[in-house]
Amino acid sequence: MSEGETLFNAAVGAVVTVVLSFVLVSPLVGGAVAGYLQERGRRGGAEVGALSGLFASLPLAAALVLLGGVFALLPPLDSVIPAVSLVGAVVVVGVFLLVVVLTAVLGALGGMLGAYVHDETRFDV
Repeated sequence: MSEGETLFNAAVGAVVTVVLSFVLVSPLVGGAVAGYLQERGRRGGAEVGALSGLFASLPLAAALVLLGGVFALLPPLDSVIPAVSLVGAVVVVGVFLLVVVLTAVLGALGGMLGAYVHDETRFDV
């Protein structure tokens, strides 16, 4: 498979992840779909699953940027309580990075699972 198909499979897995975002393990399902479509074994499935998880995190990044823009319009809180803005920014960025890593890891595990299912249920037509 070419690199373009890898990106396409990862995008399909990301769409599945976002559509099923109300389910806690949606990155696992999206990664499994991407890994199943990849047809490159478990390592290739894990790679495309992790990429799928990273792609699925893009809407969260967009929401974080919009939220930052809203907070930029509010009056500064530093005058009321010193260092509130810095601590808040560190917490928000830390939580965002944790969610991105968790989404990528679950996507990779799902990708391995999807590749395993593809290898075990392969039908030659």
